[in-house]
Amino acid sequence: MDKITHEVRLSQWKAIIEQCQARPKGVSARKWMEDNGIKSKQYYYWLRRVRKDAYDKALSSGLLPAAVKSPAKEAQEEITFTEIHTFPTANDAAGSDTFRPDVIISTKAGSIAISNTVSPELISVIIREVTHAG
Repeated sequence: MDKITHEVRLSQWKAIIEQCQARPKGVSARKWMEDNGIKSKQYYYWLRRVRKDAYDKALSSGLLPAAVKSPAKEAQEEITFTEIHTFPTANDAAGSDTFRPDVIISTKAGSIAISNTVSPELISVIIREVTHAG
């Protein structure tokens, strides 16, 4: 597939993925795909491609530090873990103060654990500060 064809398809699938992720509450991704004639294998294939494209663009634009490595390469280095305590919010279950990270970013300097409730703006600030601290 040539570059132009790839860019067009990537753009089309970005729109499809955004529509699926904005589906009505209570409708599963599987049901949304079925209702819209989308094959799940194609959807998840293009979801990986879209995410990789976004990662590559963030890396090339300097939003991510060049030192970010794949898990296979990271496994060869010493890994340290740091527990980050959070305060319960109104969104937490009553009486539950257990933090369950959805993403953990680890480097030689340390680790950052992030949940899905963190805003994109805060993630950008964290990445920017970690990049400048190193």
